[in-house]
Amino acid sequence: MSLDSREDERCKHMNRVPKLESNFILQLRAVVCSECNWLHEIMCADPDCISGHKVVSFCKEERAVDHWLERSKNPHCVFFNFRTLKMLCYKCGASSSFYSKAKQKPKRIREFNSNYGIRGLENMGNTCYLNAAIQAFYGCDAFRSYFSKNRLVPSSSGRKVTFALADTFEDISFRVDHSVEPHNLLKALRRAARQFDSIQQQDAQEFIRALLDIINREMKIHRYMKSEVFQPNSVSQEKDFQVENTSEHPEPVLLPEVNEIPIASRSVVTDVFEGSMTNQVRCSDCGSLSKVKESFQDLSLSIPTREDLTKILKPSSKLIEKLERLHNYIYTKLSNNDAEMNVPVSLEQCFDLFFAPASLTGENQYKCDNCKKLCDAVRSCFVTDLPNVLVIHLKRFRHGARNNAKMSTPVRFPVSKLDLSAFVSPQQESLYNLCALISHDGRTAESGHYLAYRYIGKHRSWFEFDDGKVTKISSEKVMEKQAYILFYQKQRPEDLKEISSFFLQRKKEKLRAEQKCYISREWMSRLLSNSNSPGPITNYDHLCPHGFYLPILQIHKSPLIPISLSLWNDLHEKFGGGPVIQKLERCELCEITWSHFFRQKTIDREAYASFVREHKNITNPKMFYASYLPPNMMDYKWFCSFKDYINNDFAARPDQFDNWFMLSDTEVRPVLREKLTNVCNIDREHFLFFEKHYGGGPEVFKTTGSQPSMDKVLSADRAIANLKKEIDE
Repeated sequence: MSLDSREDERCKHMNRVPKLESNFILQLRAVVCSECNWLHEIMCADPDCISGHKVVSFCKEERAVDHWLERSKNPHCVFFNFRTLKMLCYKCGASSSFYSKAKQKPKRIREFNSNYGIRGLENMGNTCYLNAAIQAFYGCDAFRSYFSKNRLVPSSSGRKVTFALADTFEDISFRVDHSVEPHNLLKALRRAARQFDSIQQQDAQEFIRALLDIINREMKIHRYMKSEVFQPNSVSQEKDFQVENTSEHPEPVLLPEVNEIPIASRSVVTDVFEGSMTNQVRCSDCGSLSKVKESFQDLSLSIPTREDLTKILKPSSKLIEKLERLHNYIYTKLSNNDAEMNVPVSLEQCFDLFFAPASLTGENQYKCDNCKKLCDAVRSCFVTDLPNVLVIHLKRFRHGARNNAKMSTPVRFPVSKLDLSAFVSPQQESLYNLCALISHDGRTAESGHYLAYRYIGKHRSWFEFDDGKVTKISSEKVMEKQAYILFYQKQRPEDLKEISSFFLQRKKEKLRAEQKCYISREWMSRLLSNSNSPGPITNYDHLCPHGFYLPILQIHKSPLIPISLSLWNDLHEKFGGGPVIQKLERCELCEITWSHFFRQKTIDREAYASFVREHKNITNPKMFYASYLPPNMMDYKWFCSFKDYINNDFAARPDQFDNWFMLSDTEVRPVLREKLTNVCNIDREHFLFFEKHYGGGPEVFKTTGSQPSMDKVLSADRAIANLKKEIDE
């Protein structure tokens, strides 16, 4: 799609604007401001300011207006805004959308309608992987309900991707037009992760992992209390407490279970998608057992080959004999003796292969701590905690072998009552229903086309989502699809459904002041959603290390909601956790700590603003190091953390930067390493500012040979100093 300059006939100035293609716009996402080298937002669309991929652009609107006013004879008054994706003429006030003339801010309808949740996502240029993943996430009720039932604080707190995802979910639910353009989400993702800052297609599974990692970072809540108090029914009345005003005490009152350092953290990602698994190795010589527990957010299952099936099938000579005959017959029919097995396998067989014990012998022997030597052993694993939503990735792509060929083996999977009890210990609720899946049509993960399928409960039907196109489909057709990623949601026990109804009825009780207490809104959201169990009450998530309420860092506008004390007692008896909170008083000690943090942030922001203003007023190019030296290089992750710190209220101050990984010390003078990743170019003025205010090093220049000598650097310093001296005189 593109913008035609003749689209708005009211403005004659737009006739000068060249036709801008979407690929061209996407390639300009990382361009910096022409005046301060900060990431740009507005580009001058006049043809005089666009030459190949060199454009004149600005980080804020004030500079764009100055650019327009400075050219009174030949006004450059038409600008393209990368944030709104619109053209705007400052002289006439006319505007045009990059995507469509008629698409203004779409309306949303809150009431239920026949198209609720049935909205496709427009392809923004090889973004079918993103569209399929977002549609699949939307189909996970336990995940989607978090965003619909919790009011998040403004996005200035550094949760850009989470807010963009929540907004996209809202559009899918309530938009009145036929499809959604997820450009705000795409923009936020490209700023948060460089691997998505391109127009190339990505692997959907890698994208899902990256997106969940970003949301987990943005929404993470630390826990300070010791882990024992989170066990159900383990919190005694003596450990419950009433929050008092700390101003009455000269010293902070610490609770018995306080830990100043966070002992754990959680987020909506861990609540919904995280499970745990135990890997164990048993020594064949002494019989000792070594166990390691680890968490997971998806399971990557290999698709069994013929040899795999003979290993995992239970002893049955007739069954194996039939399999041998069938497979030999298929081999004779295949050209080139293709070893890929195209007879269907079941998802259960994929699980059998994943959890099958493995013998550690020969070169793979296990070093036993008890025997103090290498021994034969048997390695096995089992699931200890099942997630509310189980994400299953089928390994269809064999990278590095057979030219990265894709396995097209059909995998049969159930749409309901997937039973994982055989792979779980201790026994727990282990029945799952399919809520969404992603299929792939093509030869490699980075090419081809991704589609999503999800079940919409309000319509009691399955739907196929092919970017913006949506088609109703039967469950039988869904089971025939070549699944790549499967999303299974745990069946909700009947007793929890009754408890949810009971909670909603009791929540309406009138609250008297002496009976009121508070409970986590997020925990209530989990109770009322389709997740299997909300777990212990997590009021600890909203308390500071000293056990008092600290609203300054809360993710939600109202993280705690009032309920009656009798209802609290009933819920606490059923789920455990805690503590009971009957007063909301702030912690003065933590308020002081955060006031120091914000004071330092204000100082740093003012210092950077002063630095930018100072260099904006310099017009002589000889006053800049770019006239004498090559550009500097900086660790991109550190640079992003600095931008985060300046722009976001709660982002932490970055530590010293470390650029040593860029240099090779094989020469007398260090040489820049080849094929560097996660680095960016900055001017030397910025480097000196960072060095002065944040510390770190070394200084690295972008050169093909050795780094510039100290004499050359000092010569540039002297030249600029002499020019400044002449100006001052």
